[in-house]
Amino acid sequence: MTHFNYALVPGTLFSQLPESFINTFTTIEQNSFQNLIPFCGDQIFHTGYSITDETFQSELEKVNAFRIIEKFNIRRFSFDVGPCYRRTNTEDARYVGVGEKVSQKEIFNLCEQKIDWFRKHVPDTCEIAVENLNYYPTETGAYEEGVCEPEFYNEVCRNYGVNLVLDLGHALVSAWNLNIDETEYLKRFDLELISEIQICKMAISQSQEAYDAHDCPDEVEFNIVAQMFGDDGRKRDVVIEFWRDAAQLMDSYKKLRAYFDA
Repeated sequence: MTHFNYALVPGTLFSQLPESFINTFTTIEQNSFQNLIPFCGDQIFHTGYSITDETFQSELEKVNAFRIIEKFNIRRFSFDVGPCYRRTNTEDARYVGVGEKVSQKEIFNLCEQKIDWFRKHVPDTCEIAVENLNYYPTETGAYEEGVCEPEFYNEVCRNYGVNLVLDLGHALVSAWNLNIDETEYLKRFDLELISEIQICKMAISQSQEAYDAHDCPDEVEFNIVAQMFGDDGRKRDVVIEFWRDAAQLMDSYKKLRAYFDA
């Protein structure tokens, strides 16, 4: 049924994972320039740096991102697009805009400029991708201007020749907080543009707002992925984004493989 490549994103749990478990993966996803994981195989990289942020280019240069991409032969490098501000603060794990909001037209201009700049600095073998943002209602409207809508990501990917890293947790948070049926929301993504799926479980607060809890996924999320992608014949990387307990992470990957490889 599946054409998934299971990739490990160990994060801070790497030292707690047995070598026998790590060796079952041919791909890992790096997510920190400061704590690079030693691995000799296929590697992809996701960073939370955002195109709209005024420090996007300087931060990548500061951490020697392009040297690392070349040295470790990074197959895919992905980053964020929103929120719709050039400067932000973070409060309660969500963005708060500082200064003036950036219009969607301006965001597209920034995408064109910065993706072109990024592409000139990486090998042709490095795929470029963006990740979808989760929607939260905030006073500054940091998540407005369409930056959490599937059509926005479809357009960014098509216009600027990049692919999409679908963060399922982000998508489900957005659907809930925008009061949209999750199945209908997910249908709006162009599956041909998606080259990676990140899976975790979201949660609902006491105020009935969804948030990206990064809880351990199970058959609920696996079933959503199966219904969304079926067996379309395209190979995609699939990662589990959970970093609180090594045993739970290992068990979740075991269940993921059993579900899709049955």
